[in-house]
Amino acid sequence: MQAILHKASDSGTPEIYFDAEKGYFEIKGDSYPNDAEAFYAPLLQWLEHFVEQYNADKQPTITFHLQLKFFNSSTAKYILEILKRLKEITNKGGKLSVQWYYDEDDPDNYQFAQDCKDLLQIPSFELISFNDNSEEEALW
Repeated sequence: MQAILHKASDSGTPEIYFDAEKGYFEIKGDSYPNDAEAFYAPLLQWLEHFVEQYNADKQPTITFHLQLKFFNSSTAKYILEILKRLKEITNKGGKLSVQWYYDEDDPDNYQFAQDCKDLLQIPSFELISFNDNSEEEALW
């Protein structure tokens, strides 16, 4: 497993930055790939290896930032799978912190985030609104 997995944003795909050593993961941009499985399957495989090797003594907290301005239903399925995989670290004594950024004018994104929060019961799961019309980036 590579320590860092980075994919630049492309037409219909978000930017991905997963850093195993820092325990920091982020996905941002738009996600409506032509073949969601081909795009997300390698990420899930990478996460599977990360979770297998995870040691709570070395990385007590894992952080996941998600900011998708637009995503399709295929992406939603994979986002849920990513969250499920990350939640597995809590079974190993780790702590997962999720920050889900959503456009305040997008009730569907908010509702999906809320559904994921309710379904997965991750204690540290924040829903953070931003205004897509603002000049500043909501994240980093």
